[in-house]
Amino acid sequence: MSKKWLSVIGLSTVGLIVSACGSSGSKTGEDVPAPKQRDPVELVFYYTSPADWNEDTFMGTFGNYIKEKLPHITPKFLQAGTGTNLPELVTAGQQIDVIFVSTGLTSRMTDVDLQYDITPLLKQMNYNDSHLEPQALAAGREIAKGGLYGLPVYTVPATMYYNKDIFDKFGVAYPKDGQTWDEVYEIAKKINRSDGNSKYLGLRTSLGHFLHLNSFSLDLVSPSTNRSDFSDERWKRVFENIQRFYQFADTPVTKADMNLNKQRDGFFKDQNVGMWLALTNLHVPPELNNQFNWDIATFPVFSGTKEGPQPYPTYFYVTSTSKHKEDALEAIALLTSKEYQMEKSKSGQLLTILKDPEVRAAFGQQEGSVYKGKNVKALLPETYAKPSYYTQYASTVRSELEKALMSVIVGEKDINSALREAQEISNQKIDTAEGK
Repeated sequence: MSKKWLSVIGLSTVGLIVSACGSSGSKTGEDVPAPKQRDPVELVFYYTSPADWNEDTFMGTFGNYIKEKLPHITPKFLQAGTGTNLPELVTAGQQIDVIFVSTGLTSRMTDVDLQYDITPLLKQMNYNDSHLEPQALAAGREIAKGGLYGLPVYTVPATMYYNKDIFDKFGVAYPKDGQTWDEVYEIAKKINRSDGNSKYLGLRTSLGHFLHLNSFSLDLVSPSTNRSDFSDERWKRVFENIQRFYQFADTPVTKADMNLNKQRDGFFKDQNVGMWLALTNLHVPPELNNQFNWDIATFPVFSGTKEGPQPYPTYFYVTSTSKHKEDALEAIALLTSKEYQMEKSKSGQLLTILKDPEVRAAFGQQEGSVYKGKNVKALLPETYAKPSYYTQYASTVRSELEKALMSVIVGEKDINSALREAQEISNQKIDTAEGK
């Protein structure tokens, strides 16, 4: 099939490269040939989780836009579930053209060897990536060891939501942008209290993401040894920092209390948590819409540093088995255009992957968005930490670190012992996976 390639110039507009020359060199409309009709293709977009997206939300967010701008492409949505996990689909020979997944779960693709370096195709397209957030792009290059398997399309919040009603109830000043962890801890101390039969908690977060996306860019596995090593003193500092928010005397916690959904419900449903550190999903109605009085402040930083957490973008990857790689990449590139990113930013549907301050500032400002009038600039850190080394064992090691942190928080182990045991177990699992 003869293909006309997408040209992205400054990424402010997206269009097809067509010939503009007549046989006589005239510039009249009659002499300009119409672009050739392109052969129709169906592209299967696969999401690696059974949650978050469904066919309707995929089409409303991505598919319909692709179909409108590239009418020869028919997007089809498929996601993980019973009988539709990637290994099962690969075995069955199912067509999959694009896989979209957060960087931390890229191993779901590489485990079945569907990765494909798109670098040559990007050069052929004359794709300019200078508009993308640099650390988010660096995360993709780290994963592909200098290459690139796909393009980032959106990211998740790295921010702190806070319940203004709780702060008002206890007469505590609201969090401010640019605060350090120590300053936020002092705020949490004032919120963390009992009031009648109710207990209020200062701050909660996703422990696993907090560790994985640590602002010191500490590696879960060493690139030089392919081993976990948690002896760096900064790992201890990371543990000590988050541990203190869970260890107020009047609100003891159990491991069950640290379940991510339970912590999330504490802020959005039970509304007994003052501050929620978001490193996962963008929060949308009905969680926020008219539920309570809330706003956002920037993610805390360690004293003496300016970096927030590492980026956690969602990448759209072209698969090695796709028969329509050029079309797939064309569709993905379209989703990184300023036009598309601005549209989704204004509506509050997606947190932009662009570094463009105009697109960032527009987030959620469309009438009817729950984010309209909120401190949306705080959704992204001023400076992301450098992405740490990518490893296929990231989820395994992160799980062991999370267990270790939980054991410290509930008082089962001291930090040094917990880190040492997590390191030993992680390396045992790496050895087993590699047949040693």
